[in-house]
Amino acid sequence: DKAPANGTKVNIKIRYKSNEVSAFLYPNGENVFIKLETPQKAITPGQAAVFYNGEEVLGGGRIASTPKIESIIPSAA
Repeated sequence: DKAPANGTKVNIKIRYKSNEVSAFLYPNGENVFIKLETPQKAITPGQAAVFYNGEEVLGGGRIASTPKIESIIPSAA
């Protein structure tokens, strides 16, 4: 009935057959920002994401965007 608090630790499942991974959920208006604890490969806008707290489904939606890899990994100098 209400959005989780800012920075709530959740498990997230990106694809139907994928394993759940730990993440932090940050509400942002009608959207949420998700920060994965461990980077995952090939996350693509349009894929579904479902958020869990144990066996409880907190919510879900479609991935709107993903950060560019350059913004995550520092360049070698």
